[in-house]
Amino acid sequence: MKTVQIANADVRLIDGRRLTGSEKLNKADWYKEIGLIGTGAYINLPRLRWTDVRAVTGTRHSDGSYMGCDNSAWIITEAEWDLLLALNSEREAKLQAEMPQRLREMDDYDIQAARMERIMGPDGGSY
Repeated sequence: MKTVQIANADVRLIDGRRLTGSEKLNKADWYKEIGLIGTGAYINLPRLRWTDVRAVTGTRHSDGSYMGCDNSAWIITEAEWDLLLALNSEREAKLQAEMPQRLREMDDYDIQAARMERIMGPDGGSY
């Protein structure tokens, strides 16, 4: 089944399933009813927020939760999955178009170094 998960501030699309009978044996009673397990890789949607998910899922309560963190997940349709992917891609494209050329050319190390320089100052700070 297709699901969308909100975990902390992150939004992910996950193919998942409910717990099987044997998987429920070692779980807390409350988790036996809401537990979900991912059946493949998940897709991070870094440009989406919980408000975007709630715009798709409406006011209905979450359908479950994945193990490992404080999260909520909703079972969604293929069309809703595609809509969330498209919205994330649209926002990413807009961000890339607005980003200065220099930032697009920077690699992760350069970005981290620029952040540290902004925080610590050009001399690296003093202790």
